[in-house]
Amino acid sequence: MGDRFQVQARLMRRRNGTVVHDETRFVETGTVEDAQAVARRWTGEGLTTWVYALDRVAGRTVYRAIEDPAPGVGP
Repeated sequence: MGDRFQVQARLMRRRNGTVVHDETRFVETGTVEDAQAVARRWTGEGLTTWVYALDRVAGRTVYRAIEDPAPGVGP
């Protein structure tokens, strides 16, 4: 697994079919535990979160989804 992780989050609110609020957030961390802590915090704020391990392959960044981005948080 990589030594860099990225958390992505999004919150979108609609009124009568029109987007009235669209918020995105991104942060990189050095450990999966830190990434999961950020994901839990943002999930608690109502955002949908994704956590990716970042790897370098042939000079390109490859994003690998972490299966459970925010353990213990959910509907």
